[in-house]
Amino acid sequence: MVRQLATVIATVTPDRHGPVLRHLANDSDHTVRRVLAEQIRDLRGAASDDPNGELVDEVRANLATDPRHSVRRALDSGS
Repeated sequence: MVRQLATVIATVTPDRHGPVLRHLANDSDHTVRRVLAEQIRDLRGAASDDPNGELVDEVRANLATDPRHSVRRALDSGS
């Protein structure tokens, strides 16, 4: 539960929590990765003017290849 909360906080301010986001994208608990996918799916990527776009795209690409279907689906369900 604590890492899931950390996921929400880290996605609100990705410029301050880039290393945390990268770590959470590889967390051993699939529920943490699913929450991260849900939180990051609507953030803008590198194609936008967002300075965090490359980080968002990196984490999104990592989650897109997650072994858990629920994580990949959470990432895509907002599209």
